[in-house]
Amino acid sequence: MKYIDVFLCELNKTIPLEYIGKVKYIGETFGVDGLTNNGEYNIVRDKDGNIKVVDDSEEDYIYSLINPSPLDGTSVGGTFYIVDDPNDELKRIGLKNMKYSDDEEMSYPIDCPVCGNIVDFFGICRVCGYQNSGDKEKIGDPIGPNKVTLKEAIENYKKLGVSDPNDDYCKILLKERNNYD
Repeated sequence: MKYIDVFLCELNKTIPLEYIGKVKYIGETFGVDGLTNNGEYNIVRDKDGNIKVVDDSEEDYIYSLINPSPLDGTSVGGTFYIVDDPNDELKRIGLKNMKYSDDEEMSYPIDCPVCGNIVDFFGICRVCGYQNSGDKEKIGDPIGPNKVTLKEAIENYKKLGVSDPNDDYCKILLKERNNYD
């Protein structure tokens, strides 16, 4: 059994808690010290057998592992994906593994950097037609798989509803919306 040290503010000290695994949170960021989109979090078991998440506060709290969100309803929350699950306990609870494509790149849902729709890590957005280059893509990044920059794609989306009006898939999207002849 592996243990990790977790700070408990009520005791003002760290204590060893059983390590269950590690997850990646994909969803709406919430709370000052809650969960952050794309953040990785340790999952632990306390002395009473409760499974808890070590969140941004670096303390352990009980979150729903299936639909993590704040109890007060101020956020829709998101989803945990398994990063490490040495005893398959998180899998038995119902969490899903991170997926890998043929080229071994990670694939999981992220917000499209152009329109905000949920799309796979390197997927093509079904709303704006932009092919995502991962969750670290920045506005000034090179073009990557697209024929336009991210900045151009955002401008095109605001004006036309698609990331690149010259792209074949985007033309199909426009035609489906009756905006293109």
